[in-house]
Amino acid sequence: MNGKRILLSTLLIFLFLFVLSADYSHLLKYETFTLDNGLQVYLVPKSDLPLVSIWLASKTGAYTQTKDTFGYVHIFEHMFFKANKNMKTAEEYYETLKHLGIYYNGYTSQEYVVYYYTFPEYLLEPAAKLAHDSIVYTALDPAELEREKKVIEEEYNIRISDPEYYLVNKLMAQALYQDQLFRFDPLGELDTIRSASIEKLAEIKENFFIPKNSAIFLVGNIDIEKTKTLVSQLFSDWKGKEPVKIAVEPVKSLDKDVVVFNYMNNPYIAKMYIMLNGPGNSDPEGKKLGYAADVLLASLSNQNHPFSKEMLKYVYNFDFYYDTCQFDGPIIFSAQLPVNQVASAYNTFKKCWNKVVNDRSYWDNSYIEQAKQSYAISQIKLNQYKDLETIGHVVSRLWCLNMFPEALDLYYAYNEIKREDIAVFIDKYFKGKHWVAGILINKAKSNSFGYEKLLQP
Repeated sequence: MNGKRILLSTLLIFLFLFVLSADYSHLLKYETFTLDNGLQVYLVPKSDLPLVSIWLASKTGAYTQTKDTFGYVHIFEHMFFKANKNMKTAEEYYETLKHLGIYYNGYTSQEYVVYYYTFPEYLLEPAAKLAHDSIVYTALDPAELEREKKVIEEEYNIRISDPEYYLVNKLMAQALYQDQLFRFDPLGELDTIRSASIEKLAEIKENFFIPKNSAIFLVGNIDIEKTKTLVSQLFSDWKGKEPVKIAVEPVKSLDKDVVVFNYMNNPYIAKMYIMLNGPGNSDPEGKKLGYAADVLLASLSNQNHPFSKEMLKYVYNFDFYYDTCQFDGPIIFSAQLPVNQVASAYNTFKKCWNKVVNDRSYWDNSYIEQAKQSYAISQIKLNQYKDLETIGHVVSRLWCLNMFPEALDLYYAYNEIKREDIAVFIDKYFKGKHWVAGILINKAKSNSFGYEKLLQP
């Protein structure tokens, strides 16, 4: 369930036969082994292009933060591509990458951190050594940290200045997650970013960027045996303790619906968001209920479904987003609509959602089967990707969420979802639950229609 996005279109079903096998080789051919230090290695040969991509994935992210270390995992990501034992300065590091022609990047999410390098196949050895030195011998230089804080502050200000980002990722997330925002937002806040210290970053590295909490994926035009030898020789000296156990508290339930506003210049278009918290994989039934959520939300998005027909009277388009994580799965409804239809659209959503929750006949219909087949068939495509970075992102993310390799082959998982599973999902995650709504609109228009009063619970 890789950041599912269900678009408003008729769900088309393409039926075909294929062979399923327990080793997932019909989807993605790979070999795997584990070094003595606990590092898991995955070799994914793809000979379409003369390129290779190295991905280092670690099971950490915002959820391992505290109020005092809010944003620190993201700061460590920035320090990864800096000086190390064999690169005395960040400038030397960047010049080496530029000289060799190696593309690099990294990102920090709620529950995983990934670094990657993409390069011509003949640069495998120097690129692998760069990755090794960065993760094993991270220098964490104090002067470099102070310079990087300025870069991250600028990144923070750029994001916060985006009205849509600020509404969804700050105002709405704060309202939904309350005093636990720090474990959902990798970016952090300016005061914690400015207070970051080398000692705290070293502690994060020691606790989470360790072999037994990490995996390396090599995707591309590789020789399996030579690559095994290279990785084994390079990464066997990476030492680390057992992964730290994180006690994650459940998200506190809201006692009422919450509506928040943010403002933009456009006087003609508004955007409406509804956010709830869905199942995560740590729930014993989380994976199954996550698949049930996919199917339900896809069926509601079918343009012939009563839910869709009602919403499209007031909105130009709408979308459901559900991204399953280990501990939580934010569910977001978003719509773009005329500025004069916000109250009508919001009230219609409430009316239709009440039917979803309380009237099984409203959702238990033929659209469920269409959605199941559509999702099931959509799983059979990973081996068609030629973009090494798409493959690298998918497999490293799934590994961090403890869904690799089984999530490569969810055809049966979706087909086995029963109507009763959907009913259980609705009862557990929607019934009696409150949401956070967010409205992005021109302030003068909002005032003229009186939306801030009209939309309050």
